[in-house]
Amino acid sequence: MGGFAVQFAKAKGAYVICMASKDNVAYVKELGADEVIDYKTQNYEELLRDVDLVLEASPTRNNSERIKAISVLKDGEIFVSVNTDFPFNDALMKSS
Repeated sequence: MGGFAVQFAKAKGAYVICMASKDNVAYVKELGADEVIDYKTQNYEELLRDVDLVLEASPTRNNSERIKAISVLKDGEIFVSVNTDFPFNDALMKSS
């Protein structure tokens, strides 16, 4: 899912920042990512601010991670999750 999202976003002219492991950095850049954050060694919530859209396509099912993702968004911008099998909890709804 994430690979398609990168390509679609780039086709629409977006500046794309992805999270991947060190082993997948080259692949994600090949897909078109402008920046890649190594989620194993870097804290994206400390590196990013004022993001227009966050797409959650991670296999991790964790609402505290979702809250961190929302924290990098500009006020009023968009959070999308493809993880429809994992519901948002009350803390997440209050943070958005």
